[in-house]
Amino acid sequence: MFRVEFLFKAGAGYDELLSLLRSNPRFVFCVHSEDSIDKRTKKSKVKGWARIKHKQHHGEVKLAKDSGRCTGEITDRSPAMKLTGAWVSWLANNASELIYGVDVRFL
Repeated sequence: MFRVEFLFKAGAGYDELLSLLRSNPRFVFCVHSEDSIDKRTKKSKVKGWARIKHKQHHGEVKLAKDSGRCTGEITDRSPAMKLTGAWVSWLANNASELIYGVDVRFL
């Protein structure tokens, strides 16, 4: 399992990343489930989570936001850590305008 911390560019964040995932159904990653916090409340601005799955590789990416900090946990059940590589590659190719950097750590 890996823990991922995101460094977003100014004006970007967790909500923009999820919007990008939902914007194109041809992406290999899709939002599988999400918190049930009403998006109109103040609580939704500081807390939330989403589970993201790949269409081919086994495992999931769980994104969470808490008081302006966005983290992710990758549970990779695919051989040769293909899900982890695919997620980092997807971020570099599709979310580079949102993300300044990614810190990946072993758990």
